[in-house]
Amino acid sequence: MTVRRVTLALLLVCAMISGAIAADSEYEAQTPSPSNLDAPQGHGWVSIQGQDLYSHGDYDGPAGSNSGNVRFYSLQLNAAYFVASQWDIHLGIPYISSQYTGQFAHPQLPCPPNCAPTEVDNGHYHGYWQDWDAGVRYHADLDGYEVAPSVDVYVPSNNYPFYGSAGIGQRTRRIGVGVDVSHQFDFSNIFYLGHYQYVFNQHVLGINNNYNSFGADLGYFLKQNLSVRAISDIKLGNGYADSQIIPYGPGTPTGGINPIWELHDKFRLEEHADIGAACDYVFGRNMLSFTAARSVWGRSDSRLTYALAVMLTRSF
Repeated sequence: MTVRRVTLALLLVCAMISGAIAADSEYEAQTPSPSNLDAPQGHGWVSIQGQDLYSHGDYDGPAGSNSGNVRFYSLQLNAAYFVASQWDIHLGIPYISSQYTGQFAHPQLPCPPNCAPTEVDNGHYHGYWQDWDAGVRYHADLDGYEVAPSVDVYVPSNNYPFYGSAGIGQRTRRIGVGVDVSHQFDFSNIFYLGHYQYVFNQHVLGINNNYNSFGADLGYFLKQNLSVRAISDIKLGNGYADSQIIPYGPGTPTGGINPIWELHDKFRLEEHADIGAACDYVFGRNMLSFTAARSVWGRSDSRLTYALAVMLTRSF
């Protein structure tokens, strides 16, 4: 296998992780898998990625850009193993520490002890392991196009807090069906990477909160082992918009707390479009990647000011 092919294979790892970097308030990690069709049974890879994500304000929220600030530091662990030719199984989990600062923290609900959601919008950092991501992927070469359909299952690793701007996830069970595509144009240093996944989310209160996650990267090989990419990540789907889940006021019983408010973070709409750039360097069996991204559009979601990440991947 040429260095160029190995590089393109490992680049798909980073392109798929870019979706996790730009996931805004969902912070759902898409377990990556290299498009390495020549990797024999018994081989695989491991990766570790550190992220710094900062959001200022909301799209369409009641307080808009003045709704406060949220910072997430995360450490993402992923691994894949080829159990047979062209078939890999993969597993991943992130550890996330989050903090909210501002004047619009989620209110602590009036409820006897041990029944109200845990309050995480108190200005302090709170760290938890998030969701396991386990899946299987098939790698195919269709006339030079690397195509890899996959199925992933996301399961919360513990009862982490979901209520609040600093909540690290929805704490729902999900099944994702997707495909990843990569291709390098003939007689050119230009390549592209794409990903799509439809996620069947656990419905809460009977509300449909399934969604689509997709994006595309356009890259250029500066050298056989060094490349740069423009990246994008988009999430579109279902759920309640912020205008439907206000905590107090008209439309709520007796002007009090909206009865769905306690669980609203499990089915909030959270649509967004993020763009960014990445640089990838391959040395031996390793690849070091740097990524930066930001939000350019959103609906009922946080405004991602920036997302920075560094990742080290090693094949074996």
